This record gives sequence, C-alpha cells and structure tokens, in this order.
Amino acid sequence: MKCKIPIRSLAAQLRRDRQVAAGRVATKPWFSSRRQRTAARLLAGFFAMMLLCTIISRVSASLTMATVTVVAQQGGSLSQKYTLEGTIESSRTQTVALPDGIVLTSVWVQPGSRVAAGDPLLELESESLTRVKESLQQEIDVLDIRIQDAASGSTSADNTVVELAETTLKNAQEDYDRLLEQQELEQQRAEKDLTDAKTSVTEAESNLKAATIKAQQQLLEAAQTVVSEAELSLEDAEYAREDAIASADAMVQSARQAVDSADAAYDSAVSALSQANSALSDAQRELANAQDEGDPTLIAAAQQAVSQAQSAVTAAKGQKDAAEIQQSSAAQTLRTAKETLERQKERQNQLVDHASAALDEARKKLLSVEQQTDFSGESLVINAQTELDAATDQVDALNRSNEDLERNHEEQRLSAERNIQSSQTNVKSAQNTYANAQQSDASAQRQRSIEMLQYKSEQAEKKQMLTLLDSFTDGIVTAPVSGTVETVAEAASTTQAGSPVLVLNCDEETLSFVATVDEETARYLTVGTSGSLLTQTDNAMAIPAEITAVNLPDSDGMVRISASVSEQTQTLTAGSKATLDITGQSSQYRVVVPISALRSVNGKTVVYVVRETETVIGTEPRIVAVEVQTKETTPSSAAIEGALSAEDRIVSSSNKPIAEGDRVRVET
Repeated sequence: MKCKIPIRSLAAQLRRDRQVAAGRVATKPWFSSRRQRTAARLLAGFFAMMLLCTIISRVSASLTMATVTVVAQQGGSLSQKYTLEGTIESSRTQTVALPDGIVLTSVWVQPGSRVAAGDPLLELESESLTRVKESLQQEIDVLDIRIQDAASGSTSADNTVVELAETTLKNAQEDYDRLLEQQELEQQRAEKDLTDAKTSVTEAESNLKAATIKAQQQLLEAAQTVVSEAELSLEDAEYAREDAIASADAMVQSARQAVDSADAAYDSAVSALSQANSALSDAQRELANAQDEGDPTLIAAAQQAVSQAQSAVTAAKGQKDAAEIQQSSAAQTLRTAKETLERQKERQNQLVDHASAALDEARKKLLSVEQQTDFSGESLVINAQTELDAATDQVDALNRSNEDLERNHEEQRLSAERNIQSSQTNVKSAQNTYANAQQSDASAQRQRSIEMLQYKSEQAEKKQMLTLLDSFTDGIVTAPVSGTVETVAEAASTTQAGSPVLVLNCDEETLSFVATVDEETARYLTVGTSGSLLTQTDNAMAIPAEITAVNLPDSDGMVRISASVSEQTQTLTAGSKATLDITGQSSQYRVVVPISALRSVNGKTVVYVVRETETVIGTEPRIVAVEVQTKETTPSSAAIEGALSAEDRIVSSSNKPIAEGDRVRVET
C-alpha cells in the first residue's frame, strides 16, 4: 500500500517554510535529534564507500585496458625494393627525336659538322613547340586515369560461395537429424501448452475483475491529487503575486529616491556654477582696476585670480553637465520601474486567474470520476481484457495446432530431405563456378598487367619527351655530347614521329644497364626511377643509374628494363655483369596502412579503428571493426578500401589482445 501524505499537512508545511524564509519563525537546528545524526552519519558513510568503490573500479579498468598505437588515414603508393641482375651494353650513336608537329625555324649544322657538348644545333618555332607540349601533358593526364583503372581491377573468383554452400549442406543434414527428435518433443509440449493455456484463461478472468476495482481507485486518487495540487498552485500564485508586486514597488521607490538625489545634485551644481561666474566677474573687475593703476604686482595677482576663477567656472560647468546626465538617467530608471510594476501586476494577475481556472477544472474532473461506472476504457482494464482475449485465442489456436501437428511433421521431413538434395547440387555448382572464375581471373589479371605496363611505358616516354622539350631554352636544341653530325633535318620542315631530327656519332661510347624481369616486378618500375648500379668486381662502387625504358611483356611474360648510367668508370665495360638496387613504387591509393593493421575476423579482412563513444560516464575511445578490401600488399604496407570515415584512427599495434567494443587507451 502506498504511503499518502494529507494535502492539508503539505499546505501547512509550505506556509511555515515561507514564514521561516521571511524571518517570522525561528528554524530548528539541523540534526537536532540523535536519530537524525545517526542517519546522517550512515548516509555519509554510504557515499564515501560508493566513491571508494568507483575509484577502485576505474583504477582496475585502467590497469587491464589495452594501449594501442594509431595511424591517421593517408594515401600514397606502396614501395618495394628490388635487386635486378643484368648486363652492361654500349652505343656510340645518339639521336634527337621529337614528336609530330614542331616546325624547325633554323638549322645551324650539316652532315659532317663537328660539335661539342652544348653547341646549338637547331631552333624550334615557339608556337608549335608550346602546342605540342600542351598536347603531351593532356596525354599524360589521360594515361594517369588509365593506369588507375587498370590497377583497381577486382577479382571474381571468391571461394566464399563454395564454403557457404558446403556449410549450408552440413547444416541441412544436421537439421534433418535433429528434426525427428524435435517432432516427438513438440507433441509432448503441445499437450502441456494446451493445459497451461486453459489455466491462463481462468487466471485472466480473475485479473479482469481485480483490474476494474483498481482502475476505479486509481482514477479517484489521481483526481484528488490534481485538486490538491491545483489548490497549492493557486496559493503559490497568490503568494508570488504579492512578492512580485512588492519587489517591483520597491524598485519604484528606489528609483524615486534616485531622482530626488539627482535633482538635488543638479541644483547644487547650478548654484556652484553661479558662484563661480560671480567670482570670475569680481576677478575681472579687480584686473581692470589693477591695469588702471598700472602696478605690475597687482596686475599679476589679478591675472592669476582671473585664471583661477575661469578654471572654477569650467569645473562647475562639468559638474552641472554630469548632474544633468545623472538626472536624465534617474528619470529613465523611474519610468522603467513603473512600467515593470504594471507588467508584474498584469502578469501575476493572469497567473492567479490561470491557477484558479485550473482548480475549477480539477474539481469538475473529480466529480466526474466519482459518478463514473464504466471503466472498460482504462489501461488496467484494457490490458486485463486483452490478456483474457489472448488466453482464449491461445486455447483455440492450440486446439487447431494439435490437429495439424502430424501433417506438418510429415511436410517438415519432406522439406528437410529436399533441402539436403538442393544443398548437394549447390555445392557442385559453386565448385564449378569457382574453378571457372579462377581461370578467368588469371587471364584478366595478366591482361591488366600488360595494359598497365603499356600505359606506364607510354606515359614515361611522354614525360621524358616533355622534360626534353622543357630543357630547350628559347627553343634552341643543343648537342648532348661531343661528336660528328651524321644526318640532320632541313630548316622550315615539320617534325614527324619515328623520324629523327638529328643523328650524332659520339666521340665516346655511352653505357646502359639492361635486365629482364617478370610482369609483377615490372609493375613497380617506371621510367625515371633512380637506383644504384654495382658491377661484379672486387673494387665495385655504387654508380647512379636511372630507368629509361620499360618494354612490353614478351610471349613468356618477361619485361626488358633499360637504365642509363650517369658516370663512366673503368669498372664498367660492355658485356660485363652488374646489379641494380632500386626501389619501385606502385600506383597511388586512397588509403595505405601498415601491414600490421590488417586483421582476420570470422574469415573477413578488417581493420580496427578507434572511435569516440558516448557512455554514461562521458566520452570513451572504443574499438570498432571495419571490413576492408585489400587492393595490394607489400611486406610492410597494404592498400585498402572500406567504409572508413575521415575521423577514424586506424590501430597499427597494441600491447594486449583487443576486440571490437573494447575500451582502449591511445598512445600519444
């Protein structure tokens, strides 16, 4: 039974509290009895124990919490170090080849001419040169897009379908084995459920009667409570009206006193100004008299008196102006206080009227409840009636269910057998599909690798040509090395791709490094990549080298790589063996992470990210698993794609095992 506090006692207590606040009744000291002091000590001890337990819990959690190292999302390419084995080749001929469409305005050499490195050979028309350079840059940008498309190719061979089909077959067989045991158990449970349902009907009928009586009591109690609260609200509104009006009236009285004070200050300032003006007039007359007498001492004293009087007048005027401002401000404050008083009266009267109307409405509601006889619309009665209807429906449903149970069991057995047969067929189909997809993916991957090498080779050639054209200062082509001109194009002619503009027989042979690599390695090597060349001799020294050509794969899938040698040394001879240490770069990817960030969870590749999670004690960093697709990997890094937000911090390592949902500490 609920403990009820009489409304009259509450009202008396509220009136007493107001009297205590006004100072008309003395308050009792806190904890005046022994029982109150004992309760206070027990309460304080309880809160102290709760605080201690909280501290211990937080310290324990911090000791067992894993510390993780995170990395921000960043794009880039994957790096791979290679050591290429090859041979040194030599050549004494250098050609100057230019793309289509450049006009030769001047040619300063002819076949048989001797030239030194840096000598001008011919001049290119600036307009056609600019046009060709812009065209080359556009082609380079298009090849960038094609390289990215070739690198992002996906695989269609997925063994998950086969594994899923095999799992489905296993589950179907297990389901069939359990079905026979389950059917016998279902028959026993059905009979028990019918008995329980009939018992529930009897209980629901009894609950409906009790709910009707309780609903009537609750309605009466609620209506009485509303009336009591409305009476208290009306009393509070009347008290509040008195307090608010008294406070506003006090503000008006204070404002009037301020006006009187400002008026007095203004009168005093006017009087002071009048006295200062009078003193100034007297000082000016004294000065005039002193000037008439011609006494310098008197004149100086009179002038000083006039100056002092003028300063007094100025100060008095300042006081008068300040008094006027104070007088105006006080008058404005008085007007505002009066307006506030009127508004308070209007507002408080409205609140009192509203409280009075609410009390009338509550009394009408109480009278209506006292006269009410039908309680079928109350939630307690509705719920009880619903339970009775549900119990009755359950008995009817169980009767029908028992009649159909045997027929359903037979249909379940037939369905389970068909599931096993269908699963066996799906496993065979998935295995055949996976085998075909593997063959198709191998062919598609090889074709994408060939396309990527072709695009990279074309792009490297065009970049190399664009760099060459940019090196022609004012369109002047100079000799790269000393030698003899073998052939040269005519002036006013236009260049054609495949036809050299100039062929030069060099005085010294030029060496290059040549090696053969597989397609996978060639994907990371591009024209312009630099490395260190080592010859296989006792006194070998590292020599800078730069890749100048990456050919297309041959019929065996091998790719020829050529690199220029920037320094000619005695250790380098045509036909000698050498190795090239070089770091290749993959295509650009949107997200590149350390290889340690990849994890396998339930057969899926995921990364753990740290996200701030709202909890009852505030915001905490917690682990969230995000499934990703691996685009490419190296021993140290991986390129991934997945549903990562820009704010996600990816976990690269942790000092303890972690799982999704764990609370962690982020190492700074």
